[in-house]
Amino acid sequence: LPVLTLENNESWVVQHTEQGFSISGGKVDTFAARTDFGNDESVARLRDVLRRIGVMHELTRQGATAGQNIHTRNGTFEL
Repeated sequence: LPVLTLENNESWVVQHTEQGFSISGGKVDTFAARTDFGNDESVARLRDVLRRIGVMHELTRQGATAGQNIHTRNGTFEL
Protein backbone atom coordinates (compact mmCIF):
# COMPACT_ATOMS: atom_id res chain seq x y z
CA LEU A 1 0.00 0.00 0.00
CA PRO A 2 1.29 3.47 -0.80
CA VAL A 3 1.81 5.82 2.12
CA LEU A 4 0.48 9.34 1.66
CA THR A 5 2.13 12.17 3.56
CA LEU A 6 1.62 15.90 3.56
CA GLU A 7 4.71 17.92 2.77
CA ASN A 8 5.16 20.96 4.97
CA ASN A 9 6.11 23.74 2.57
CA GLU A 10 5.52 26.49 5.11
CA SER A 11 9.00 26.90 6.62
CA TRP A 12 11.11 29.92 5.75
CA VAL A 13 14.41 31.48 6.86
CA VAL A 14 15.44 35.08 7.56
CA GLN A 15 19.18 35.81 7.59
CA HIS A 16 20.98 39.08 8.30
CA THR A 17 23.68 39.72 5.69
CA GLU A 18 26.12 42.53 4.90
CA GLN A 19 23.79 43.68 2.09
CA GLY A 20 20.64 43.69 4.26
CA PHE A 21 18.47 40.65 4.90
CA SER A 22 17.90 37.47 2.94
CA ILE A 23 14.62 35.55 3.06
CA SER A 24 13.88 32.17 1.51
CA GLY A 25 11.86 28.98 1.76
CA GLY A 26 8.27 27.81 1.34
CA LYS A 27 5.75 30.47 0.40
CA VAL A 28 8.48 33.14 0.35
CA ASP A 29 10.06 31.56 -2.73
CA THR A 30 6.69 30.78 -4.31
CA PHE A 31 5.39 34.34 -4.07
CA ALA A 32 8.76 35.98 -4.84
CA ALA A 33 8.89 34.00 -8.10
CA ARG A 34 5.52 35.53 -9.06
CA THR A 35 6.54 39.08 -8.10
CA ASP A 36 7.49 41.76 -10.62
CA PHE A 37 10.06 43.65 -8.53
CA GLY A 38 9.85 46.64 -10.88
CA ASN A 39 6.15 47.10 -10.07
CA ASP A 40 5.30 48.80 -6.76
CA GLU A 41 1.88 47.12 -6.52
CA SER A 42 3.41 43.70 -7.06
CA VAL A 43 6.00 44.31 -4.34
CA ALA A 44 3.24 45.58 -2.02
CA ARG A 45 1.39 42.29 -2.58
CA LEU A 46 4.54 40.35 -1.68
CA ARG A 47 4.90 42.44 1.50
CA ASP A 48 1.28 41.63 2.43
CA VAL A 49 1.94 37.90 2.01
CA LEU A 50 5.14 38.14 4.06
CA ARG A 51 3.26 40.00 6.79
CA ARG A 52 0.55 37.31 6.95
CA ILE A 53 3.00 34.42 7.28
CA GLY A 54 5.15 36.19 9.90
CA VAL A 55 8.25 37.05 7.88
CA MET A 56 7.87 40.80 8.40
CA HIS A 57 7.63 40.29 12.18
CA GLU A 58 10.82 38.21 12.12
CA LEU A 59 12.61 40.85 10.02
CA THR A 60 11.68 43.50 12.60
CA ARG A 61 12.69 41.19 15.45
CA GLN A 62 16.12 40.73 13.85
CA GLY A 63 16.60 44.50 13.53
CA ALA A 64 15.45 45.32 10.01
CA THR A 65 14.48 48.96 9.57
CA ALA A 66 12.76 50.97 6.86
CA GLY A 67 14.90 51.37 3.76
CA GLN A 68 16.98 48.23 4.24
CA ASN A 69 17.27 45.82 1.33
CA ILE A 70 15.44 42.50 1.55
CA HIS A 71 16.82 39.88 -0.85
CA THR A 72 14.89 36.92 -2.21
CA ARG A 73 16.04 34.35 -4.74
CA ASN A 74 14.18 36.27 -7.43
CA GLY A 75 14.75 39.91 -6.59
CA THR A 76 15.34 42.63 -4.01
CA PHE A 77 13.02 45.19 -2.45
CA GLU A 78 13.22 47.80 0.32
CA LEU A 79 11.55 47.27 3.65
